[in-house]
Amino acid sequence: MQRLLIFISLLCALPAQAAPHASPTAPASEPDWRGLDQGPGRKKPAPSPVTALVQNAPYRVEVATSDVGKVLLTQAFTLERRRVWEADSPVAALAFSPDGGWLYAATLAGEVVALDPDKAIAQPLARVELAAAEEIISLQGAGNADTLNVAVSIGSPEPRSDDGCPTWHGVRRLLLRRAAGSGVPARHEHVQGWSSGGSGWRTSAVSPNTKFRAEVAAGNLEARGRFGATSQRVNAQPLPAGILGIVWMRDSRGIVLGHPRSGGAGRCRSGVGVRAYRFGGAPDGAWTEWALPAAIDVTRPAIPGAALDWAPDGMRWLGVGPRGVMLVEPAPRHRGPVAWIAPPSGAWPVIRPGVRPLVVASTGATLHAELLMEQGNVDAAARLLATAPAGAEVVRLRGRLDHLREVTIRRAREMDGRSDAAANARVATPGAMPDAASPTAP
Repeated sequence: MQRLLIFISLLCALPAQAAPHASPTAPASEPDWRGLDQGPGRKKPAPSPVTALVQNAPYRVEVATSDVGKVLLTQAFTLERRRVWEADSPVAALAFSPDGGWLYAATLAGEVVALDPDKAIAQPLARVELAAAEEIISLQGAGNADTLNVAVSIGSPEPRSDDGCPTWHGVRRLLLRRAAGSGVPARHEHVQGWSSGGSGWRTSAVSPNTKFRAEVAAGNLEARGRFGATSQRVNAQPLPAGILGIVWMRDSRGIVLGHPRSGGAGRCRSGVGVRAYRFGGAPDGAWTEWALPAAIDVTRPAIPGAALDWAPDGMRWLGVGPRGVMLVEPAPRHRGPVAWIAPPSGAWPVIRPGVRPLVVASTGATLHAELLMEQGNVDAAARLLATAPAGAEVVRLRGRLDHLREVTIRRAREMDGRSDAAANARVATPGAMPDAASPTAP
């Protein structure tokens, strides 16, 4: 542990101009630690449980949802939830500013506010005048700590089309902007049509560690080596038809491929299907493949240019299924590649942007237990605490552990209405939340 801390401190001390780059001599079969190339003479730290935790989920992931007029913020790992705001009318749309400092909310009545997600303080922006058949469709957040800036998409709904997708006509956008904390009314600007924001999909993409370029060639997904790295075929099964594009995961060990979803009874066929490929997951070190269950939406149907809502660590993203809001994790931690985190949301849920590292107070032997606990693996944390020497720190962590168990039991009841006894049984083992690998997954 001491060596790991020393290594991290040295890494943080590197000057900005000495950003790591791919080494021509690094073997292609040796993935970089957290996507960083070690380079000649730099030794990768020895594997340890704490190192694995830091690699896999170093940040808190917060998700905003709505329940009628309530705006809620859920910690996706511990499942703790708090109310940020409550309106008199149902919430229609949510969006964060790019830095996650503001959470914008709009109601069916046309009220638009900017919320401080940490202090639960609302700043009114405008009351949008809606025509008889108009609704607020979505929000696109902008601005920074000093400026409130949001685009409100408005349109009139039409009956679902033949492909099962909702459609809109007369779409217009209202741009609202003013200084934060100012009593001056927000400036209004009207624009016709949808936002021109990109979907994030690319026909080819370079890995974050710069060693590979992923692209589709001759019907296969290829990771073409750069700087001396060996090229590899990624897929073992045939690729789906009509590929939308590809995106690398942040650790340079995963590729996400988007394709049109085939749909189903009552489902919009313009949705996005996903296949995720992970390097080194198979016993022989080859690429493994995982397909997102068809019942889960990862983009809002019928919204042009809708992109995957990635967590700040670039390793997981948001999904919506029949039972509620999901966290999709192709590099699964302890609860499978799809984990339930919140009940169904009235407004389309959004992940809070910005890096928010896990804050832990423990040192020494209890550090690993607290890291596991704050990432939701309460069972593994409990096993470690059972062997830890008695002391004030262990007492504090056991209190925190009891609280997180209670939260998990409440969330299990929310998910499927089970009794307290059944909920207790459900969270008694790792993988308490539903897993997409199971036939009973949501």
